Amino acid sequence: MSRSQTVAEWIAELEAQIEHYRKEEGFHAERETFHREQRAVAAQELAKVLERYETFKGAVDAASEVVGRLPALRTPQPAPAAQEEADLGPARPMLSRLVARVVEEGPPGETFGATAIAREVERRFGKQLKGRMDIRSVGVNLRRLSLAGKIQQARKGTAFHESLYTRRPKPGQETS
Repeated sequence: MSRSQTVAEWIAELEAQIEHYRKEEGFHAERETFHREQRAVAAQELAKVLERYETFKGAVDAASEVVGRLPALRTPQPAPAAQEEADLGPARPMLSRLVARVVEEGPPGETFGATAIAREVERRFGKQLKGRMDIRSVGVNLRRLSLAGKIQQARKGTAFHESLYTRRPKPGQETS
């Protein structure tokens, strides 16, 4: 402070500082209350989660004691997809072979179209395919099988309906 200031100016400056620090103190008191409330909510939620965690952990421990008591019941069964993948040959089999295989294993007399065969090929061999197959490609394969005499066309396709095919019965195996 310089000596050139008057006592009144000093008093005014001190009052301004007092006002400023009172506002600061009030602001921080509000924040303190807010943070105390938030801390209480967080502590309450933590207690609830810890309780659920301990309950769940106890249930898992209890279940793990029961699981594995009878090893004879846990004979591993190979998955159907794993059985089929084993004898497919190349790592990325040709779509025509997959379609022919699905058609060949279907029951005689059943009608099917390209969409149904594509769904079945994806279900059974989806892991070996690089992506989704084009249903039109499946339709082409079905037409080729029909021309080769392995299946027969049950309904000719139109602009809005796909062609339907049926599997021919094997020689000596007639349908009734």
